[in-house]
Amino acid sequence: MRPLIVFAWVFLALAPAPAHAGVIRGTVAPASLATGSVVYIDSIPPKVEQKLARSAPRQVWVSQRRSGFVPSLRVIALGDTVRFLNRDRRYHNVFSISPTRKFDLGKYAPEQSLLATFDHTGAVPLFCELHPNETGMLFVAPNHAFARLNRHGTFVLPKLPPGTYVLKLWHPRFGEEAREVEVPRKGDVVLNLRLRGGPSPLIPSAEVSLPGEHRLP
Repeated sequence: MRPLIVFAWVFLALAPAPAHAGVIRGTVAPASLATGSVVYIDSIPPKVEQKLARSAPRQVWVSQRRSGFVPSLRVIALGDTVRFLNRDRRYHNVFSISPTRKFDLGKYAPEQSLLATFDHTGAVPLFCELHPNETGMLFVAPNHAFARLNRHGTFVLPKLPPGTYVLKLWHPRFGEEAREVEVPRKGDVVLNLRLRGGPSPLIPSAEVSLPGEHRLP
């Protein structure tokens, strides 16, 4: 049965914040099942993306060792170039047959590196032709407003200006779901998401209103 991603959300009326400082944060439960999920915003203003891109790491890398690809999941933004590093004492290979980005970088020796640029969004499973047990995953987000869930199932997205956004949750086994989220002029948005079995598409759970807080419309 296809798991169901359920969204519950509350708007926290916290201390006054600048109009450009809205934060979307939340939790996906159960944390053990949510490991490997990615949360991202489908589209953000160009000026915001330019600012996030300037503060992003200049070097995006994935290494290969006997245990496989490290990290096992790397999230990047559209247009990023990834440097694959051979940190092992043996030859490796990197290839993918994903519709998002099909490539084969060939064999490369220990301490060598190879580059690949990703111009389409989506998941890119990684494989090594020389070692079939070694697998990894790249996820290409449309911009730099993304977050990989930590081991507790929590995430914090970059600050965004007020407005309506489409937030998406991607899971390597369960696929992707989306929900509109309104970032207010003041305060943060907190999302509580749950993965559970069920044949239905995305269904919002009951909204929660705590003392001093306002429910999202």
